[in-house]
Amino acid sequence: MERFELVGSYNGVICFAVVFQNDPGLSVIHLCNPSINKAITVPKSELQFSKVGFGFNPLCGHVDDYVVTNMKTFMDVDHAGSKENLPVVEMYSLRMNSWKMIGSLPQSWTGSWMDCNIIFREFICW
Repeated sequence: MERFELVGSYNGVICFAVVFQNDPGLSVIHLCNPSINKAITVPKSELQFSKVGFGFNPLCGHVDDYVVTNMKTFMDVDHAGSKENLPVVEMYSLRMNSWKMIGSLPQSWTGSWMDCNIIFREFICW
């Protein structure tokens, strides 16, 4: 069972994911630019793909640095034994062709609205 998800597009570059529901480890993300007939498969990250976003990094100073974000939630048990969901975020840079762990987010920042992202003033927003 697989499904295709349009993650987003920016400046002619389209990001889409092929999600395998029965085996999420097989899921892949593709970036393509149909106008110049080029496509790449984003390398696998340390985390399974979960909540994926796509955009452009205007702060890097390069016109070709498209980024893919991935947020995965883990169950964490603290010293007192209570459980909480711990969201971890990583970012793929097309220019660097690598993933970078950004860190954890407070649980209060996550929710069902995290599934909906848009590009606003060149930034990925949820």
